[in-house]
Amino acid sequence: MKKVFLVFMSLMFIMCLAGCGEKEEKINIDFIIDGKSHLVEIDKGTSISNDMIPLSNEEEVIGLYYDENMMNKYRIMFSPTGGTEKVSKSITKNWGYVEDIDLSVVDKNYQDISLTENDIAVIAMPSYAGLAPQVALDRLAKINAHNCKCVIVAVYGNRAYEDTLIQMEDYARMAGFDVIGAISAIAEHSIFHQFATGRPNENDCHQLEEFGDQILEKASNKINAKPNIPGHRPYKKAGGGTIPQANTLCTKCGLCVVKCPTGAISKENPQVTDKDKCISCMRCVAVCPKQARSLDQEKMAVIETAIAKVCLIRKECELFI
Repeated sequence: MKKVFLVFMSLMFIMCLAGCGEKEEKINIDFIIDGKSHLVEIDKGTSISNDMIPLSNEEEVIGLYYDENMMNKYRIMFSPTGGTEKVSKSITKNWGYVEDIDLSVVDKNYQDISLTENDIAVIAMPSYAGLAPQVALDRLAKINAHNCKCVIVAVYGNRAYEDTLIQMEDYARMAGFDVIGAISAIAEHSIFHQFATGRPNENDCHQLEEFGDQILEKASNKINAKPNIPGHRPYKKAGGGTIPQANTLCTKCGLCVVKCPTGAISKENPQVTDKDKCISCMRCVAVCPKQARSLDQEKMAVIETAIAKVCLIRKECELFI
């Protein structure tokens, strides 16, 4: 409904401008918008967006044309436990309609996604031990960006994002994106929830909203300044993860199998996890209705002690533009 409302408002604005001059002939066109039919009265010569599909015959749409220069907006996200999604939506709060592209879908044909140089995207991923998830990077690289402008966003649990942003920059450029900005943002730690609890909070979201406004302004004004993105090449070496295990509370409902972004959990027996595919994203733990999946508590206690000192120092969101 939000998209339909925005499309209608855009058309009304254009028609109001047209009404200030010579009166145009009006036509009724049946459009498909968001998969539903809507009858819209518009002037001949009105510019419409590519996501409005006319059902009427060619004679009725004479003088109607698509605006090929319209800026379409996207959120390209890998957000297993929701923190990265919340950050992304805060950044794009004032962007109007934004289409979501989920990088956590196993069987999606990402190479079929094609953007244009007039578009803009937020590309957001969590930082795991200072790096972006490789599976998310590989899926991003398959997108045909065609010089679409983007801001890359690394979301971390208040420890450090290290080489995540520069790694994302390289893969975004590999896909053909024009990286015009970068953001580091904090979200509640996906394993140790006592770190950055409740973040991004209201203040974080307001700051991220302002970052998004600045990014959109830069893109709209076609400012060509390149951001100085922190990180190192070659990237830090990836470490091993911790694999959630199912306990006796597991009912084998299969929800974790469907939701796992790497296909690491066995369909035949959801209590079995492929350690070579698991990236410790914690989605299976987050979605389990029985809280039947968890990590080795002794191992977690050792890791918690090791990272506590740095994680307790509050970090703030950053913009590189």
